[in-house]
Amino acid sequence: MSSSVERGAIYIISKTRVMAKILLVGSDPSITDMYVKVLETNGFDSIIENTAKDGLDRLSDEFFPAVIVFLPREESL
Repeated sequence: MSSSVERGAIYIISKTRVMAKILLVGSDPSITDMYVKVLETNGFDSIIENTAKDGLDRLSDEFFPAVIVFLPREESL
């Protein structure tokens, strides 16, 4: 298995496909777990942040091809 870096994102090359990292930002563990299972089943790696601030901090440090946000309205980005 090899890996490469492109614009800050790490892609893992598997025998079948390239796995992109997806950022999940959400405070509900049941929803987070559901998204992780769906993403992993479809070949994606996921990084989880629990607050809007932590999500924005992670985005300033790394590139993600997609971000999924599920936060209460008062806490959203």
